Amino acid sequence: MAIEVTCDCGKTYRVNDDKAGKRFKCRECAMLVRVPNENGDDTNEDVDIEADELGIEPEAKYVPMHRRLWARRRSAKKDARTKSNAAARNRWLLIAGKVFAVMVLVALIFRAIVWADVFLRPEQKTFLWLTVGVPSYFLLSDRMNRSSIRRRLSSYDETVEDISWRPFRNFFNINGGWPPHLFYYEVYLLDRYGKAQLREVAFVRRRGMVWDDDI
Repeated sequence: MAIEVTCDCGKTYRVNDDKAGKRFKCRECAMLVRVPNENGDDTNEDVDIEADELGIEPEAKYVPMHRRLWARRRSAKKDARTKSNAAARNRWLLIAGKVFAVMVLVALIFRAIVWADVFLRPEQKTFLWLTVGVPSYFLLSDRMNRSSIRRRLSSYDETVEDISWRPFRNFFNINGGWPPHLFYYEVYLLDRYGKAQLREVAFVRRRGMVWDDDI
């Protein structure tokens, strides 16, 4: 015959009647639990519960199938709505950050132009343009070109591995205007099938982004 014992933590055990009046350690909270004894002969002897006397799990409450399905559907909709809201919020924060950065950059450039026009001599202005303006133009153009290449290839499900700038390759090809291939790139990518490819891209005046054989 088995005796059911419930610990203060809520864990329930079913122990053999030969342990009546003795104590054992609860496997959930490690507290000593006394097995009730109808004869009242309680002892302070501690015993171990056997493998077949482990805690009895409470019976799960039965929930009809249609309620489970509706709950699962509501949970999926809530998760999708949360992810969509987070993506939209991050997208608008990114747009706002870019707009703010552009405004700050324009303000700084305008301030620098006004300062240079007031305080610098003509030869100093020329030196400043050659040392700061021209490199800044090439760096910004290169960054914009790389972003355009990545956007174009991502629209075709292709992954860009590396972009190399080759500014003086085919520089004297005047078919596309002057300078024709100052912004010339070699793009290493993985196509939608996972195959590695090498593409050539040039930004040509009056023609824009030109690819491979059209260069």
